[in-house]
Amino acid sequence: MKDIKALVVGDLIYDIYVFANCNRISPEAPVPVITPTSEKKVLGGMANVASNLASLGASVDILSVLGNDESAKFIENELKIQKINSYILKLNDRKTSTKTRIFGSNQQIVRIDIESTDEISEDIANKLFSMIEQNTYNVIVFSDYAKGVITPYLAKKLINYAKDKNILTLADPKKDFYKFSGVDIITPNYKEACEFLGKFNDKDDFELNNALMKMQNELNLKIPLITLGSNGIAALYDNKLNHHYALAKEVFDVTGAGDSVISSLSFFLANDFSISKSIDLANKAAAIVVGKIGAVSVGLDEIINFDNEFYKCKDINEIKELSKGKKVVFANGCFDILHYGHLSYLRSAKELGDILIVGLNSDDSVKRLKGNKRPINDIMTRKAMLNALEFVDFVCEFNEDTPLEIIKVLKPDILVKGADYEGKVVVGAEFAKEVKLIEFKKGFSSTSIIEKIRKNND
Repeated sequence: MKDIKALVVGDLIYDIYVFANCNRISPEAPVPVITPTSEKKVLGGMANVASNLASLGASVDILSVLGNDESAKFIENELKIQKINSYILKLNDRKTSTKTRIFGSNQQIVRIDIESTDEISEDIANKLFSMIEQNTYNVIVFSDYAKGVITPYLAKKLINYAKDKNILTLADPKKDFYKFSGVDIITPNYKEACEFLGKFNDKDDFELNNALMKMQNELNLKIPLITLGSNGIAALYDNKLNHHYALAKEVFDVTGAGDSVISSLSFFLANDFSISKSIDLANKAAAIVVGKIGAVSVGLDEIINFDNEFYKCKDINEIKELSKGKKVVFANGCFDILHYGHLSYLRSAKELGDILIVGLNSDDSVKRLKGNKRPINDIMTRKAMLNALEFVDFVCEFNEDTPLEIIKVLKPDILVKGADYEGKVVVGAEFAKEVKLIEFKKGFSSTSIIEKIRKNND
């Protein structure tokens, strides 16, 4: 891959999630009474596109406007943590977009928005443009949330700048499509496309083709594209309508799917991939995102290995290299018949750090530990099962009775064992910074499952 320099232009949003207990209705009015239990603060808006591009390996600049307030301080600090370079103007008369969502009993009760959505002036737009006009970029991405940063004036200046310097441009529009006239690619979803073009049947190829052609002609685009949710992506290129069908196996949360499409599409096109291949890879990114909870960033390794069920299985030296700079947690086991106890244990282990590495006993190792009738599932099956777990980052097979040699090389921040190791010697503890014991869910074990099956068959 090339060293891609990307500029993301748009609206930054500060998202706050307040989780609360809700057990009664107020005697003062028919409203719930809540008791906050926890809070989550994250970057939203165009920051998700920037984060996705950074996760893919691009060097990312952000161009935006914020208020001069506490929300702006949080956003700027988070961007620094993510190593995203920011060109931001802070305006005293502007409020940073801040959305507070309050959840009670797993249901959103209310959302509180504090923000300014007035369009920035031409003077402010000129100041923003002057901050980046001497820079060199491979791609510019417009991520519009209709909060007033991307005005027709600023969009036109940046699009003309991109054309003069032969920079690829992509836009994800919100309401005003016309301000993006002249970009290379536009990526609205079906609802947004209907608001711009009028209602059309996305399952009728004739109507879909006409809608894409109309969008291309109206906006002077190189490639018009519409994301169609579970129906994938439709685009007009090579003088015909092209369908790229959705790849998601399970959909848990569609948050951020559009951001993952435009970020991965821009990254691969900037790397000189064909439009067809780039859309296929963007589809894979979207499939990964909707299979997780919340707006998440997708790494290049995840996309490339989307169809490889063993891509998390690596040599320990490679794992150590890939885990540099992260808080590493190590757990090990046979994981012969994967059950709820395993899932709870490994999920708790992942919460202790950034990277969870699982040492997996080979078939011979399991036989020595459990007897000749084990394992029930061979090593490839057990590897595939662990690879399928979202909270497992890497899997490393070992043939010895213990993972001592792996722990010596890895030197994890945290070595995890079950709570039954209380007071016992933990193999490899001297090579880890810390040992943590995690309670097992009672009543769950591979041995008990096997015994239950045997009794039912008698």
